[in-house]
Amino acid sequence: MQKRDFLGLLTTLGLAAQSVTGQLIPDCNPLKTTCLPNKAWPEENYYIDFTKETEAPPNWIVANHETVEFTPNGAEFAYAERKNAPHMWTDFYMLGGRYDVEMKIAPGQGIVSSAVLWSDVQDEIDWEFTGNQHGEKPFPPPDGQWTVETNVFSHGKMWDGATTYQKEAYKPTEQFHMYSVEWDENHINWYIDNRLTRSFSAEDTPQGFVFPSSPMKLQFGLWGGGDPDNSGWTVQWAGGEIDYNGLPYTAYVKSVNITNKYPACQYRYEGKQSGITTAIQLRSIAATFQSKHGVISGFQPIFDYRPSIFQPCTIRNYLSSLRYAFEFTQKFTIGKPTSHNVSISIRDIEDPQRCSSEQWYSYWDEPERQPLQP
Repeated sequence: MQKRDFLGLLTTLGLAAQSVTGQLIPDCNPLKTTCLPNKAWPEENYYIDFTKETEAPPNWIVANHETVEFTPNGAEFAYAERKNAPHMWTDFYMLGGRYDVEMKIAPGQGIVSSAVLWSDVQDEIDWEFTGNQHGEKPFPPPDGQWTVETNVFSHGKMWDGATTYQKEAYKPTEQFHMYSVEWDENHINWYIDNRLTRSFSAEDTPQGFVFPSSPMKLQFGLWGGGDPDNSGWTVQWAGGEIDYNGLPYTAYVKSVNITNKYPACQYRYEGKQSGITTAIQLRSIAATFQSKHGVISGFQPIFDYRPSIFQPCTIRNYLSSLRYAFEFTQKFTIGKPTSHNVSISIRDIEDPQRCSSEQWYSYWDEPERQPLQP
């Protein structure tokens, strides 16, 4: 399901990539060029209650030229005039976990609300909703069964079956509901109010495609799929042309709760840019990683101490003894459908608040790799 005609609008608005079921376009695609590292989240959990915020909170980015209000109902995404496309996303990435978004979708014919995970290599895991369930009749559904759309993208591409439509008995435009994605190296599960809606296994990824395995950020918002300037197919998919006499159409996000599978400081893609040998380096908290992830189901991690590469160092006032950096190597499919090594470089730090570039070995930038100074 591709709505590429929407990308022109997004470029005008200054959005990095806000198409919802079309191909998302990042600022920098590491499979095509060398990119800066992705900022990661150093804690095992992340939670925010938007009803307690009065302005955009730290760690969130609001789309250029758009407005997201923060009210007692939460983050407010309003389609108040034609061509609005309010979106907001995290400034950090995560490599798996569970994402819970408490959301009320916008009503209105042709209005599309979404909650999306997406990466710089254009892997994507979606929830999508239209305000009149894609124009299905009768509306509202007399049996209360609303249509819910979920999508998976692999490097910006979809296969037959990557999009599914499910029926769920609930009122998404009238009530807040919890929309969840559980994602790791083996599977993706979608839940509504903790009820499993869809499950997709990595083993079922078709030949020629790659199961999503790259760091992703979380984004949500809405846009006018039913704008008459869009293609006829897009308008039809969105449920018909927007009734501009009914403005505004508003979606709300009340809270976000994330369980972060691999706390980290940074993710960096390395290797040949063809995608064949692209790797990710992750700066993480070694003590946490070793205790929590020393044995990962299906991963068989290998810790390899290499004195010729890493030198022991001491962080005074933070570590009472010498600590070492390790290299963790594991097979991932990052580029073309072939297994590639993902090198995860781990620097041992006990305080995740010290997770900033100047407080770490610049493993990939500084050949001498001098110890940190307190």
